[in-house]
Amino acid sequence: MKKSRMNSVKLTLALAAASMFIAACGGSSSPSDAANAPGASILNGGGSSFVANLVDICSAQYNGDALVNPNKDIVSYSSVGSGTGETNFASGTYKFGATDSLYSSGAPDNFVYVPLVAGPIGIGYRLDGVTPANATLQLKAETVAKIFAGSIMMWNDPEIVDDNSSSQNAISLPATPIIVAYRSGTSGTTNNFTDYLNKTSPGIWSKAANDSFTTAFPLTLPTDGTFQAASGSDGVANYVQDHNGAITYTELSYLDERAASGVKSAAVENNSGEFVLPSSSASADFFADAAVDEAGTVTKDYMVKSATAYMINAIAYGLGYKTASADNAAVKSYFSFLLNTCSPENGAGAGYAPLSGSILTKALAQVAKINAN
Repeated sequence: MKKSRMNSVKLTLALAAASMFIAACGGSSSPSDAANAPGASILNGGGSSFVANLVDICSAQYNGDALVNPNKDIVSYSSVGSGTGETNFASGTYKFGATDSLYSSGAPDNFVYVPLVAGPIGIGYRLDGVTPANATLQLKAETVAKIFAGSIMMWNDPEIVDDNSSSQNAISLPATPIIVAYRSGTSGTTNNFTDYLNKTSPGIWSKAANDSFTTAFPLTLPTDGTFQAASGSDGVANYVQDHNGAITYTELSYLDERAASGVKSAAVENNSGEFVLPSSSASADFFADAAVDEAGTVTKDYMVKSATAYMINAIAYGLGYKTASADNAAVKSYFSFLLNTCSPENGAGAGYAPLSGSILTKALAQVAKINAN
């Protein structure tokens, strides 16, 4: 997503918030104000920062569209990370949740997973002094695994140099130390990224995927400053933006927002031997034949061979309750709008891969279970 788009979205949200504030203070209001809508639901949700940029767009549109939201419900979303989102949804603090990983414990009763959108997890970095300056860094899966395991510590390491030595992509790399920025706390993005590392380079990342980077880390996390924790997708992306030599993993739009500040995405080698940049279409190619079970959860196939597929991806799941209530009916309406209208119109431009085909059909079947009991 381009920075101008995000500024526009944030302005839209700010104007909406200002209108609600004026109405609450007794200022002028219109008949469409949620405060004047009998029975309107105030849907506070939260969780995944991976999907937050898209949810912000969709919530602003849904809140302001009387045709798709005739009850004038108000949706708000807190980007607090998947782990916190799961916990707050289970406790009733949130009326809906979003997560990029599945409950390992503490799941509530009578809820459903709803696949909402797919998208690439970019390997974002800032590296000054590369020649040519506009070069695209290429990384093999094993190289990515070694960088994030701390066994490759310099940008001019022979393995990184070898990945970028082809006649079509010969670049010169500076002798700059690598600093790894990772998500603090529990994160679905971390779970998906460490799953990729474990499944593609098990000899390096021997532990199973986990929401906690430090738990999934194969050995003991270094304490010499080469690994830095930051909060949320914005946090790790900001760290990379501010530190030459830093590298991280995060949803693509957070990297695109900072491209003007020198943050770039690496092209990662896939099973066809092609180096592919993260994109909406490359993520969609990866998920083209993905299996979806009856619970709505998607299985990623790391053996897929497609010359255009990008290999590091996530699915964001919505969390909703089956129990019949006005709030759950509103959640059902909002998820339907996101899948059928907002994501297809805005997802690709924001760096996501909107669901289509059989995955979308199964996602909508999961939506139908919300508010059904």
